[in-house]
Amino acid sequence: TEEKENYFPMEGMPQILADLINDNVAVYGSPLEYFASTLLVACGSVVRKRAVLDDGKYKNYPQLWIMYIGSSGIGKDAPLKIAFKPIQDYDEISYQTYLKDIAEWKVIDAACKKAKDSSPERPTIKMILIDDATPESFYPCLQNNGGLTLHRDELSGWFADFGRYNKNGEISRYLSIFNNA
Repeated sequence: TEEKENYFPMEGMPQILADLINDNVAVYGSPLEYFASTLLVACGSVVRKRAVLDDGKYKNYPQLWIMYIGSSGIGKDAPLKIAFKPIQDYDEISYQTYLKDIAEWKVIDAACKKAKDSSPERPTIKMILIDDATPESFYPCLQNNGGLTLHRDELSGWFADFGRYNKNGEISRYLSIFNNA
């Protein structure tokens, strides 16, 4: 068998990430660039807009758009599952907290309405990842969370969703989001 040369630049990668990437490549056999790029996106997902490169003209945040193009069975799933599992677990805990908070808020809101008092602000869900949402629900989630990572395991599903609900210019909105507009 011929050894494939790696074209993904690992120079400057923090050693802990380099070790994690190399260990997973050895165990799962997925291409190194799949693990490396997925871990970078996962890190950017958690950091959001708390880190910025500002040259005075442009502000650049750690938001990355990646898509894997590869044959079936090449090892695209393992990197996604490994990199995003801790974030998905965090989001699940946040969702359970939100359900509890919203139930408590509904009781308080009903009591406030009965007493003709002003209600407290409705709780919002804290999340890092989003996978499928209507534009009407996506934009408030984006605003309430200071950024989100759209995480889809199939690119064709994301493309198929454009215009699913109406012709509202989703593509141009995604481009504006990417530019932080």
